Parts: sequence; structure tokens; C-alpha cells
Amino acid sequence: MSTHGYLYLIHAKGTRFFKLGVTQNLALEMSNIQSNVPFEIEEIKHTHTFFAPASHYRNMVKQFAQHYTFGNWLLLQNEHEVQCVLAALNNFSHA
Repeated sequence: MSTHGYLYLIHAKGTRFFKLGVTQNLALEMSNIQSNVPFEIEEIKHTHTFFAPASHYRNMVKQFAQHYTFGNWLLLQNEHEVQCVLAALNNFSHA
């Protein structure tokens, strides 16, 4: 993967499911995800990173491994868990 890209967090509206991901084309990624899931999604946060976004993503996957349920979807039970993921995502802003 290139040396720049986006880390993102999206939410499946009406659920406690969130997707953490990495991409070089955020608009295309959101469109692809929306066309492949049976519920409406909303972007919670994205951050542009200039250095090794895939590496940052892998670190976050490890950090939140206990929350993964299926595919790349996290089950976050409460607002505190959501805020923890957002804080980790913020740590990579403009890295």
C-alpha cells in the first residue's frame, strides 16, 4: 500500500456495529461498503495519514481485537468503547 491513505470508522445505523478500515479512496470505499450491507452506514470519523496507513490499521485491529465479531465489524457495547476507538484513530491523525 502507498505511504498515504485514510483510516476510518463507520457505523451501521440502528446497531452497535462499527467498521474500522483503511483505504486510499475514501469515497469509493464508502460506496462499496454501502452497496454490500443491508443497513444504512454513516461515517463517524476519518483521518488522513501520510505514513504507513496499513501499519496503523493493523495496530488498531490488534488493539481492539476483542471487539471484532464478523468480518471487519466491531461490536461496541457503549459510548465509552466508541470513544476509545475514536481516541486511537485520533492518535494517527496526520501521522
